[in-house]
Amino acid sequence: MNTIIYLSYGIGPHVQETVFSIASARRFAVDRQGAPRIVVYTENPADFAGLGVEIVRLDARTLDAWQGPDAYTHRRKTMTMIDALVRFPGAVVFVDCDTYFLRPPGELFDIGAGRSRLHILEARLLESGTATDRALSDVIAQHRFHDISGGTLDISPDAAMWNSGVLGLHTIDASLMDEVLNLIDQMWPLVKCAPIDVHHVEQFATGYFLQRTAISESHHIVYHYWPESIRVPFRKRLPALLASVTDVAPPERAKLLYSARPRADYLPRLKIGVRTGLRRLGLRVPGTRSSA
Repeated sequence: MNTIIYLSYGIGPHVQETVFSIASARRFAVDRQGAPRIVVYTENPADFAGLGVEIVRLDARTLDAWQGPDAYTHRRKTMTMIDALVRFPGAVVFVDCDTYFLRPPGELFDIGAGRSRLHILEARLLESGTATDRALSDVIAQHRFHDISGGTLDISPDAAMWNSGVLGLHTIDASLMDEVLNLIDQMWPLVKCAPIDVHHVEQFATGYFLQRTAISESHHIVYHYWPESIRVPFRKRLPALLASVTDVAPPERAKLLYSARPRADYLPRLKIGVRTGLRRLGLRVPGTRSSA
């Protein structure tokens, strides 16, 4: 069976975002590829009661260990994926909490040996114009990194940055996640003391190694509203939105929630489209791509 996984720990608006994302997946009838099971890794199963999901219960010790010796929060995402590829053999897709489904979830699962998914190719490190990408590029230029076998990795300071809001891989290629973890553990100690927060080492390392497979983008299937201009206002209205549909039957609840989904204004979407078109022509264009 195909498996979608979420990671939700602690308290805060990300819990409600996860509930919203799961509800958006339930909006679709079972498609020809079948409905994937949905699994939530959490230490608070009660947050997801009644949603028809499976739970992998986490405890404080596991969550702490998954951060690693240098306490990198996003390392937990990589560890969750490593665990899921063993626990749920087959195709596994990790979906971030700040998302919702535009199309049937089954469409994510055209993955297998040598075929993977990420959300979107954002930009090259020296193309995006962001301070975080530049800081990461500087670290890459100044240091050498090695794979698990000890071989030197050929990482360009202008390497591609993929968004990992969707991360899909088959158990056959699970060893790539071990390489991702190994690279994270080399990079994070070098960037954690940088003058700015270089939080996306996990995202970079994931994209770097999944490029050994054929990656499919997922932004037309899953909308990832990570930009703060969209995410912050939605978080403010989400508690009342979820409360308003508590007594509504699940199919209708999913439709009502989807009608209130967060969306970017027209102009940002236009800019993203223009940027995408120019890059497909081989031109370098500042800025990052997103589905928002």
